[in-house]
Amino acid sequence: MPSRTLLLSGVAGFVVFLAVALYLLLSSPAISGIIAQNMKLATILVILLPVIPALFFLNSGRKEGSFSKQQLAGVFFIHLFRSASALTLDMLIIFCASSLYSFYLSFEIVALRLFITRIPFLPSKDLVFVWLGISAAKVLNVPQAGLATVLMIMTSLQQILDYLLIGLPWLVEYIWQTRLGKKKNEG
Repeated sequence: MPSRTLLLSGVAGFVVFLAVALYLLLSSPAISGIIAQNMKLATILVILLPVIPALFFLNSGRKEGSFSKQQLAGVFFIHLFRSASALTLDMLIIFCASSLYSFYLSFEIVALRLFITRIPFLPSKDLVFVWLGISAAKVLNVPQAGLATVLMIMTSLQQILDYLLIGLPWLVEYIWQTRLGKKKNEG
């Protein structure tokens, strides 16, 4: 994948991250009042900050490989949609599978996971997320066992999907190359 598409994928994920952070800030009455009174322009600039590199690369005169500007814009919006869809799906899974009483609480838990996964150089991000989620269950008066089960299943499913998406294509290629190598040696 060319470097521009990787950058656009990262920018799209960061836009979703900033949108979640901004929504959490604005949903707090104390913080939203301060933002509304004092920092309207600054808030808009913070949201648009990761979009600036994407626009720069989209509007540069060169083409990266065989991708046109429209194709690069399509890649950006595909990754943006993928990130937002994954966030929404995680919220629905937590809300439907656990005993949470609020969809907003599901959003906060998924936002916590999103924030933790963006911390660089943090080992065992999934374990940190599960630990913080279980700790949050105590504070939010949510049954710990149900929430812990859902968080562990979500983390396990994500690990399984990651291994399948990386491991299966590698395994197929390895088997294919091994069979081709045996046929060449036999022939």
